[in-house]
Amino acid sequence: MRMQPLEERHVGIVGGWHWNEWGNRDPFGSLETWTRRIACSLGDDDLPRWYVATEARKAIGSVGLVPHDMSDRPDQRHRTPWVSGVFVDQGYRKQGVASAMMQYISECTLDGTLFLQTYSAESLYASLGWVVIERVMYHDELTSIMSLVKAS
Repeated sequence: MRMQPLEERHVGIVGGWHWNEWGNRDPFGSLETWTRRIACSLGDDDLPRWYVATEARKAIGSVGLVPHDMSDRPDQRHRTPWVSGVFVDQGYRKQGVASAMMQYISECTLDGTLFLQTYSAESLYASLGWVVIERVMYHDELTSIMSLVKAS
């Protein structure tokens, strides 16, 4: 497996993954808007930044670093940056891909604190050193907000 910055050839597949996994929570979104949002980060060093895990040049997973992952929650805007869009293609799950992507994204960032929110993978992130700092109802799901403090 290889990690790399998102390339244009992967935008459609990553946009589709994200829309299919989380789009039902966005009443105003569409596959097109979600894909366009990801495409806007191409070639930009600012946030958001997206990365893909590849196997033999085929995209098998994605992970992003965004300024805010709960943008409709003003009470969370003071927390930044957020790890977002952690997705592994069905055929590659339970093979360490998500863990490797999380390690990579952690290594790509400066010292400080990273945040993420999850309603389904708290145990995975906890096993990687992330700590629950708050639990909130978000889009009708009990959601864990987690942090990872990075030090030099």
